[in-house]
Amino acid sequence: MIRSLSRLVWRDGLRGLCLRPYVCPAGYWTIGYGSRWLANGAAVCGRTAPITAAEADNLLLTALRGLQPEIRKLACVSLPVVASASSVAKGIRPSGF
Repeated sequence: MIRSLSRLVWRDGLRGLCLRPYVCPAGYWTIGYGSRWLANGAAVCGRTAPITAAEADNLLLTALRGLQPEIRKLACVSLPVVASASSVAKGIRPSGF
């Protein structure tokens, strides 16, 4: 799931990659694909040294991993719905229909 989400961000036309610190539209210092924090936990500021593309990728993946529980809550389909859809696809009539 994390790799799929990261591919969406890495696509052209979405938030771009910037290896030097910049102020985002919301007014925060960010780096990479919009990270506000470095791998060591330090906040990004105007004096933050540039990072590599690989470091930016790692910051993005770390952020997505941290958000994975919330993403799963939002993207999760309840088991009864999945079971019913699976049964219907197999031609089995689930109870309650």
